[in-house]
Amino acid sequence: MPPAPRIQAAGGAYIRSFRRVFDEGGVRSVLDCACGTGHDLVLFEKLGFEVVGSDISGAMLGRVRKNLTGLGFEIPW
Repeated sequence: MPPAPRIQAAGGAYIRSFRRVFDEGGVRSVLDCACGTGHDLVLFEKLGFEVVGSDISGAMLGRVRKNLTGLGFEIPW
Protein backbone atom coordinates (compact mmCIF):
# COMPACT_ATOMS: atom_id res chain seq x y z
CA MET A 1 0.00 0.00 0.00
CA PRO A 2 1.78 3.18 -1.12
CA PRO A 3 1.64 6.21 1.17
CA ALA A 4 -1.49 8.31 0.88
CA PRO A 5 -1.01 11.36 -1.35
CA ARG A 6 -1.46 13.77 1.55
CA ILE A 7 1.29 11.99 3.50
CA GLN A 8 3.63 12.11 0.50
CA ALA A 9 2.85 15.78 -0.12
CA ALA A 10 3.26 16.87 3.49
CA GLY A 11 6.07 14.47 4.34
CA GLY A 12 7.31 14.77 7.88
CA ALA A 13 5.08 17.78 8.59
CA TYR A 14 1.98 15.56 8.42
CA ILE A 15 3.47 13.08 10.87
CA ARG A 16 4.85 15.78 13.19
CA SER A 17 1.45 17.48 13.37
CA PHE A 18 -0.20 14.31 14.67
CA ARG A 19 2.67 13.63 17.06
CA ARG A 20 2.50 17.18 18.48
CA VAL A 21 -1.28 17.18 18.95
CA PHE A 22 -1.34 13.69 20.43
CA ASP A 23 1.60 14.38 22.75
CA GLU A 24 0.07 17.65 23.96
CA GLY A 25 -3.23 15.89 24.67
CA GLY A 26 -1.65 12.89 26.37
CA VAL A 27 -3.20 10.59 23.77
CA ARG A 28 -2.30 6.92 24.05
CA SER A 29 -5.05 5.34 21.95
CA VAL A 30 -6.70 6.44 18.72
CA LEU A 31 -10.07 5.61 17.17
CA ASP A 32 -9.83 6.42 13.47
CA CYS A 33 -13.44 6.93 12.39
CA ALA A 34 -13.91 6.73 8.63
CA CYS A 35 -10.53 5.00 8.38
CA GLY A 36 -10.94 4.39 4.66
CA THR A 37 -8.16 2.18 3.33
CA GLY A 38 -6.17 2.29 6.58
CA HIS A 39 -3.25 4.59 5.75
CA ASP A 40 -3.57 6.58 8.97
CA LEU A 41 -4.13 3.40 11.00
CA VAL A 42 -0.70 2.23 9.92
CA LEU A 43 0.81 5.64 10.66
CA PHE A 44 -0.69 5.77 14.16
CA GLU A 45 0.43 2.19 14.88
CA LYS A 46 3.97 3.01 13.75
CA LEU A 47 3.95 6.07 16.02
CA GLY A 48 3.27 3.73 18.95
CA PHE A 49 -0.41 4.38 19.64
CA GLU A 50 -3.04 1.78 20.43
CA VAL A 51 -5.26 1.98 17.34
CA VAL A 52 -8.76 0.94 16.31
CA GLY A 53 -10.34 1.76 12.96
CA SER A 54 -13.96 2.04 11.88
CA ASP A 55 -15.79 2.87 8.69
CA ILE A 56 -19.43 2.75 7.65
CA SER A 57 -18.48 1.45 4.20
CA GLY A 58 -18.22 -2.30 3.85
CA ALA A 59 -16.09 -1.77 0.75
CA MET A 60 -13.58 0.33 2.71
CA LEU A 61 -13.43 -2.23 5.50
CA GLY A 62 -12.66 -4.85 2.87
CA ARG A 63 -9.79 -2.70 1.61
CA VAL A 64 -8.55 -2.09 5.16
CA ARG A 65 -8.51 -5.83 5.86
CA LYS A 66 -6.58 -6.52 2.66
CA ASN A 67 -4.12 -3.65 3.17
CA LEU A 68 -3.39 -4.35 6.83
CA THR A 69 -3.01 -8.08 6.29
CA GLY A 70 -0.68 -7.46 3.35
CA LEU A 71 1.50 -5.25 5.53
CA GLY A 72 1.48 -7.64 8.48
CA PHE A 73 -0.50 -5.37 10.83
CA GLU A 74 -3.14 -6.73 13.20
CA ILE A 75 -5.05 -3.55 13.97
CA PRO A 76 -8.67 -4.06 15.10
CA TRP A 77 -11.34 -2.42 13.02
